[in-house]
Amino acid sequence: MRGKKKENTESGWTAFVRSLHLPEQALCDTTQVTLLGQRQVTVENAVGIDAYDTTRIRLRLANGSVVIEGESLCIDVFSEQTALVRGHVTSISFAGDM
Repeated sequence: MRGKKKENTESGWTAFVRSLHLPEQALCDTTQVTLLGQRQVTVENAVGIDAYDTTRIRLRLANGSVVIEGESLCIDVFSEQTALVRGHVTSISFAGDM
């Protein structure tokens, strides 16, 4: 039929992507935060650094931010895909549309 709009449904693109059985973070800008004890935090898909000192680090994400608080904090690695924070971590919080 001419002029009929094609609906974007779960059975279309989303179903195809889900059928690949890939982790969600590989498919979009999903943030993954991994905590190793209280000594190390890895944040995947951080896009910037908003605040940085030895007691508080705020990383910008695609849809918000993550705040890491603690003592003797430092960013060991900040690349296009990964931020690695080391120190004594006491809290992690999120803001924005996560």
